[in-house]
Amino acid sequence: INDSFHTRASDVPATFMMSENEYGYIRMLTCRLLSLPYGSGGYSMLIAYPYDGVSFDETLTELNTLANRYLMTLVSGYLHKLKIKLPKFSIDNCEMDFSSLLKSIGIDIPFSTKADFSGISENGFSIDKVIQNSSIDVNEKGTDSASVTKIIRYTTNPGGSMIDDSEFYVDSPFMFFVMESGSGSILFAGQKVN
Repeated sequence: INDSFHTRASDVPATFMMSENEYGYIRMLTCRLLSLPYGSGGYSMLIAYPYDGVSFDETLTELNTLANRYLMTLVSGYLHKLKIKLPKFSIDNCEMDFSSLLKSIGIDIPFSTKADFSGISENGFSIDKVIQNSSIDVNEKGTDSASVTKIIRYTTNPGGSMIDDSEFYVDSPFMFFVMESGSGSILFAGQKVN
């Protein structure tokens, strides 16, 4: 289905997928959460759709509490019959350098002259960078993602409008998380803003 996705700046044409089924679904104070099956069942994709007038920062602050992180792992069990409308999207070649993050949590020896990789190489070396390249694709067939790490050297929401709990139509910016169902570990996180 072709329709408009309402970005912060303007409306842009988008292709949407539609479905009607039972999905994991709950309402939070700042957003609605939808759980979509992902892969072979050990994972799920959560769509966090903020209410009108609520910023991503407000939603992330709410979701980032210990209790709500645990609740996010349970969303797939709160089944609710829903009509969903979600934009198809893909993100390719999202590259992130983790070198600074690893150093900031104390993993700095591999990046220094003190590095000892004698178990895998006879030549002495240290790591220059750790780069992860990720992609994700969401369409009618489901969601798919890949990641390669390279070492280189009916209530009223805050916006005041009524919520229809029989449908989950996403036509403006949202966040998504790919989670391992048992542990709640977030494997991918992103946002669709245009």
